[in-house]
Amino acid sequence: MREELCRNVDALAGLIGIRHDSRPSSLDATVAHITREWENQGQAVKVEAYHTAAWEAKNLVVEWRGQTQPDSVVIVGAHYDTVRGTPGADDNASAVAMLLAVSEALKNQRYARTVRFVAFANEEPPHFPGPTMGSAVYAKACKQRGDDIYAMVCLEMVGYYDTAPNSQTFPTELPKIVKPLLRSTGDFIAFVSDMATRRQLRQFTKGFKKAVKFPVISAPVPKARDLLWLSDHGPFWDQGYPALMVTDTSWFRNENYHEMSDTPDTLDYDRMSRVAVGVAEGVSRLAIPVRQ
Repeated sequence: MREELCRNVDALAGLIGIRHDSRPSSLDATVAHITREWENQGQAVKVEAYHTAAWEAKNLVVEWRGQTQPDSVVIVGAHYDTVRGTPGADDNASAVAMLLAVSEALKNQRYARTVRFVAFANEEPPHFPGPTMGSAVYAKACKQRGDDIYAMVCLEMVGYYDTAPNSQTFPTELPKIVKPLLRSTGDFIAFVSDMATRRQLRQFTKGFKKAVKFPVISAPVPKARDLLWLSDHGPFWDQGYPALMVTDTSWFRNENYHEMSDTPDTLDYDRMSRVAVGVAEGVSRLAIPVRQ
């Protein structure tokens, strides 16, 4: 899995580089790469296109129909674009690589619930935090269709780790109830949700911890929609759906955030591969494996 993660991050953040709608050709190359990777896994990829001022944006969807609860859906998603001027290795090639790795790891299992893997367009400005975000377009479409989403798992920056003392900071606005869980070393992965998603967060975390020994901070956060909306889970909260985020905490740890220095060589692929194993089991726990 380590080699797969490294290869996909290199392809996105190294070979393709900046993936912003000021460079439509780079986004088209990204769409082609993700589609090819999924097709090589044997997946059928659905392209859901919508128009913006700069290009025809594309959300990419792989769906596995549930065996016994097909109308209940688990979504795993990550955005593939970057801000202007950065190759975006951690933000967010790391998460796209993990999205692909998780689908590969789980592809031979069948689940009670329907599972969808979605690669989202346009998470970054100028689309953030507006209606042309790929996740906002997709969440709104889910609501209009009446989709019953049991959980949405957002992968957002999952590849940067730092074992140095005091390498980790946190938002000062975090509630006191969360503060005893915090760590001063940036060697962990964080799972956060709003209070309405605490059941799904607990299930996901149990699955993760069953699969891998890795430092975790997992917490439902009161007023999360004010503090922690800032990724593709946010639009799902806006539509009333349960959603949680998996993250290395972004700029609270990674000084390369939104910089040209966010390059593939800065990521920790050993830790990232361990996290991917745990995330796969967390998703499996939400979707409920079915004996074949």
